[in-house]
Amino acid sequence: MQNLQIVDEANALFLGKFKKFSSLFLSLGCLLGFLLIFILAGCGGESSSNSGTRDHSTGEYTINFYDSNLDFNQSIVILSEEIDLAQLITDYDLPTPLYEANSSIDISTYTNYSITGNVNFYGIPNVQEIQTGVELNNIRNNLSGKYILLDDIALNEILNTAAGWTPIGDITNGFTGIFNGNNHKIIGLYANVYSYSTHVGLFGHISKAQIKNLGVEIDNLNGGVKGQQLQQNVGGIAGFVNGSSITNSYTTGDVSGGNGVGGIAGYIGYNSNITNSYSTGNIKGVDLVGGIAGMIYSGGNIINSHSYGNISGTRQVGGIVGQTANYGSNNIINSHSTGNVKGTYYIGGITGSFDGGNSNISIINSYSTGNISGDQWVGGIAGLTFRRITNSYSTGDINGTYYIGGVVGYSSPNSNITNSYSTGNVNGDTYVGGITGEFYRGTMQHNVAINQAINGNNANRIVGNIHVDNIGGGTLSDNIALDSMLVNGSDI
Repeated sequence: MQNLQIVDEANALFLGKFKKFSSLFLSLGCLLGFLLIFILAGCGGESSSNSGTRDHSTGEYTINFYDSNLDFNQSIVILSEEIDLAQLITDYDLPTPLYEANSSIDISTYTNYSITGNVNFYGIPNVQEIQTGVELNNIRNNLSGKYILLDDIALNEILNTAAGWTPIGDITNGFTGIFNGNNHKIIGLYANVYSYSTHVGLFGHISKAQIKNLGVEIDNLNGGVKGQQLQQNVGGIAGFVNGSSITNSYTTGDVSGGNGVGGIAGYIGYNSNITNSYSTGNIKGVDLVGGIAGMIYSGGNIINSHSYGNISGTRQVGGIVGQTANYGSNNIINSHSTGNVKGTYYIGGITGSFDGGNSNISIINSYSTGNISGDQWVGGIAGLTFRRITNSYSTGDINGTYYIGGVVGYSSPNSNITNSYSTGNVNGDTYVGGITGEFYRGTMQHNVAINQAINGNNANRIVGNIHVDNIGGGTLSDNIALDSMLVNGSDI
């Protein structure tokens, strides 16, 4: 296999991987063809340094195009035909600074050229290929660079201390570049970080950065990814995510720490997004603990993302995110959690606490299937909500003491719960309901309680307790419950 890369900062990254699918019978004395837009191999063809043509005889080449953000753009298959260099540039809008139409290409001015191996052919060398652990580690020397992973990387070649990996980027100097995993993975990540100034993950702190198409396999035998200080943010991929995106990525293995712990990221905020990503490991912390992120703040979103491990902590613990808070359009959309979630206060299958000053904050089309347990404010979707939950559901058993609900533990003013349902048993001591443990103003409509059993004081099929005060208000209507549901052992 031969590779050709062309990079132009103002236009696009063109990454060509050619596979010739038929065998050619070479005669003695056949010379290797001249490098035009790619390395042309074979005999009996015609080449010209001026026209850039070459008869490929038989064969097929696949060329992959990437744009300036290292995102895949399109694939083009070229069959057996003469290729005109100038025409190819015009037809596919290739970066032109490397070439002048109908002129020869002087390969002697480029490095990393091997006629028998890979060809790295750069116009503006602002994209670095990563193939080893050493090269990955060296990213910290250029935090604003563009990087693409060309192979899986095993970190055991460079990690030989108890501390393990040093996260790339810190509070002072975060990673601001682009990292495209190119659908490869980093194997054997572990980190045991004590410094207060360092967030913990493969990347410590990222700001206005992009991380995409990356797998991270965490080494549990060496302790996983761990933050030793209470106030560190800890994530499998990044500890702190500011104005950045993590897309099409995943982690396997355990993540643990104090406050702000997540399978993908510890903290995401300021218009950051985690999209099409998942975590399979167990996540453990104290406060703000989630399967994907510990906390969403000020315009952060989690979309099409999933958590499959068990999540545990003390306060604000959720299957997807521990807390969604503050101003900005913070959303959890098309996401789900399948592991058990356990804590003490504000515990939920999707989020522990769901609040903030913006009415656009929403949980939409999301679900939880694990068992949820805690002491106070425990729900199948959210332990506490001030905002919108719609088209979402919970199927696990919900267990706690006060304010326990199949969908929400405590529904506060400005909350809006619609078109959602729960099916698991709900058990508590006081204020227990198939949809919510307590309803305090807000809106709750078109929800269904399909639970087999509800148990506890002030327990009811739909709402455990309706909080009434002098302000009044709120809409509670068109909610239904399963006729055969047992409340404290009775179907009445």
